[in-house]
Amino acid sequence: MHTFEWIADEAIPSEEPINAEAQFGDGYKQVTRIGTKRTWRLRFLGDQRRLADIIEALKSHEVFMWKEPAPHQSDHPHMAKCSSWSSKEHNGQLQEVSCVFVLKYDNSLFGGV
Repeated sequence: MHTFEWIADEAIPSEEPINAEAQFGDGYKQVTRIGTKRTWRLRFLGDQRRLADIIEALKSHEVFMWKEPAPHQSDHPHMAKCSSWSSKEHNGQLQEVSCVFVLKYDNSLFGGV
């Protein structure tokens, strides 16, 4: 599996619980946490070649291995998914690439995404 090795200039993590619900006939609803959806909003800045390489990697590999940035970094990479990204240009020059990575955690398939 491809490893995404570029280091983001900005990385903002977010977590939200994944719940399973069971509704009973008497109106009682049971909610159980079954996992965690962890996402990272990433922003890459830099020269044209670096940003073009990042876009090409995102186009070529929807799922890949990726290590979270410090201080969240673990000893091993996690499986990550990136379904969309955006880029900004100024005077025809690529300036920035932004994307969201969803990580596979707690035996959930990319947090239900």
